[in-house]
Amino acid sequence: MTTLLEEFLKKVDTLALHTVMLEADDIPGLGEILTSLEEMETQAHDLEEQSLVSLTAAMRHYCESVVMGECSDLGPLESGVSGLQEICRNLCHGKKEACDISCLLASLSGEEDGSPAGDAPADQASGPAGIEPEPGKNPDESFRPSSPGALKDEDREIISDFVSESLENLESIEVKLMDLEQDPSDMDVINAIFRPFHTVKGVSGFLNFNKINTLSHAVEGLLDKARNGELAIDGDIVDIILESVDILKKMIESVGETLATGIPSEGETDVGPVQERISDILGRFGKKGPRHVGEILVEKGVVSGGEVKSALDRQKESGGKKLGEILVEEKKARPKDVIHALREQKKSGQPVVHHVKVDIEKLDNVVDMVGELAIAQSMLRQNDVIVNSRDRKLDQTVNQLNLIISGLQKTAMSLRMVPIKNTFQKMMRIVRDLAKKSGKDVRLVMSGEETEIDRNMVEEIYEPMVHMIRNSVDHGLEPPAEREASGKPARGTIWLKAYHKGGDIVIEIKDDGRGLNREKILEKAVSRGLAREGDKLTEGEINNLIFQPGFSTADRITDISGRGVGMDVVRTRIVEK
Repeated sequence: MTTLLEEFLKKVDTLALHTVMLEADDIPGLGEILTSLEEMETQAHDLEEQSLVSLTAAMRHYCESVVMGECSDLGPLESGVSGLQEICRNLCHGKKEACDISCLLASLSGEEDGSPAGDAPADQASGPAGIEPEPGKNPDESFRPSSPGALKDEDREIISDFVSESLENLESIEVKLMDLEQDPSDMDVINAIFRPFHTVKGVSGFLNFNKINTLSHAVEGLLDKARNGELAIDGDIVDIILESVDILKKMIESVGETLATGIPSEGETDVGPVQERISDILGRFGKKGPRHVGEILVEKGVVSGGEVKSALDRQKESGGKKLGEILVEEKKARPKDVIHALREQKKSGQPVVHHVKVDIEKLDNVVDMVGELAIAQSMLRQNDVIVNSRDRKLDQTVNQLNLIISGLQKTAMSLRMVPIKNTFQKMMRIVRDLAKKSGKDVRLVMSGEETEIDRNMVEEIYEPMVHMIRNSVDHGLEPPAEREASGKPARGTIWLKAYHKGGDIVIEIKDDGRGLNREKILEKAVSRGLAREGDKLTEGEINNLIFQPGFSTADRITDISGRGVGMDVVRTRIVEK
């Protein structure tokens, strides 16, 4: 109990620091505080301390009101933090008498001025400011304003931030899911996927986007079972999470598209089928108790189940000794083994890396201004007064200025650079989906993912890469039976590589398939009038025919290829730019 209370007090102290720096319009900061308060409310229940439960719940509701724009005074929140600190310190010193928090609860509920913060006017009680459900609508449908344009500017901004940040979170989930499929037992990756779902669920709940909230909550529950070791991640679970991500994206994009009308809507997407599939998966796994040190040691083969049972019997007799101590005393386990088991028991995700979001236009302006500064500095160095100066101190100052501006220019340019890893990892999902559709077994091998590229180029190279990957899967790699017949492994391989060469960044895509069928390419070119019968074309000239608009050697059009636009796009985007 003491350890739990100390952990709670640490969270309160952290919350105090965040609250001091908080502004009423800092939506991301308020979101972090809401998440902390949710966790602290759960811990307060575990501590069985009613004053902590009541106060954290009231603070959470008040924070939600600030997010919704119903109030902007952060004073009651700061007072609530001080109240939590006082209660915790009293409990740490053994003072069990109940603290009077009635005044704090009154200020957090808004009862001091006669207008409870948690109670919105009747026409706004069910959603973001100005939003109410249409008569006859199901409770899981999006709330709508009473008339177009009823949303306030601040409400539009809140919802707009929700859309952009949620789409960014979902994109990060897709990337991490590919890592998870490679190593389903990686708890750090599971935690990294869990957190964005938790954020989407929390904010969508505040804004009453109920279908988004319900689906993200269901997936969060699935991931929570995986975090607790109650179910193992497999291909089916990864598939259903990916499908959920696609559905959530569609609904969130719909909210963004309809925001300008004043009627933000999640659209007509039916989330019922995917929720049923999640429920079926959860139904197949019974609930397990928390993992114990003995259980972990048995799993690792350090001790046997009988040895753990014997140690537990001795633990009852000793009246308080820990299981690990008993196993070490009996020389059944080494201290190192017990320490590792304790760490695994308490394992949590990696610390969250904090980022500052900057408008891309502002970033470009900074880069441009630093460039102008470098030009001005160069002109200064070439000025006759500076060149002919014999003032040693002036020379030192100019040289120091040169070093500072060079460093500043290098840093400014690096701000625009991002690792190509995210773009590469998106290709993993494309390969996975295409392989399923075409009935082929394909693996993607990547290297050079940390190679950095200008963020403006990321979008430019994405579409050409998609077309190249699709061509590799559909045209390049043979079906498993054909590969085995020709002495190749049934699984085809695509290599995706990035590296620096001179002053350029090179991206290579290669596969171990059949290569270009030049006879078929030439035959198709003749039939389309791109070449004449009997023309003696070189291999390079035949290869270049695939870049012609509308050119395709596919015998039939599928949803993967056959329309002849893929390689044309590659040439347009890469060669001509």
